[in-house]
Amino acid sequence: MNHNKEEKLRDLLIQSIEGNQDSYKIFLTELIPILRSFFQKKIQNSNDVDDVIQETLISIHRALHTYDKRIAISKWIYTIAHRRYVDFIRKYSKTQKNKVELETIIEFPANKEIELIEQYEQSDRIKSVLNLLNEKEQKIFKMLKVEKFSIKEASKILNLSEGALKVAIHRIYKKIKNLIQQKEL
Repeated sequence: MNHNKEEKLRDLLIQSIEGNQDSYKIFLTELIPILRSFFQKKIQNSNDVDDVIQETLISIHRALHTYDKRIAISKWIYTIAHRRYVDFIRKYSKTQKNKVELETIIEFPANKEIELIEQYEQSDRIKSVLNLLNEKEQKIFKMLKVEKFSIKEASKILNLSEGALKVAIHRIYKKIKNLIQQKEL
């Protein structure tokens, strides 16, 4: 998304949050082609693309109050879009006999937007603490807290029992808490 488009969408969104219905209609109209481009790169079926766009627009409407003016609007939009995409893949994989491995979809981002999303989701403070975790701990935390996998889903992907994963995430929380307390001292 170019800078001018980013600024225009940001201004329209802020006006929408302040109650301007016309700005909100324009914002949604401008947003649809951006979402279509984002999802067409990932989803083959055009009907599914339309469905995921619709779900994303609903999520954006519900999340209007969460927009922080200090954050680039593209990061906010792509974060919501990415989450709806993951929901779609989960739903799709449950209805198909040949399940798609979610690890493959999440681990190998097809474009820079997903990388921006991941940067947005982790504040600098948490990111600095997470960097102190080992690779396995980071992966477990990211799957359960950033990507919102269930214990069952993550345990299958990580090839761990659900019990072992629960123990691991509990230890990770404890370690993060201790690291945060150390940084505050």
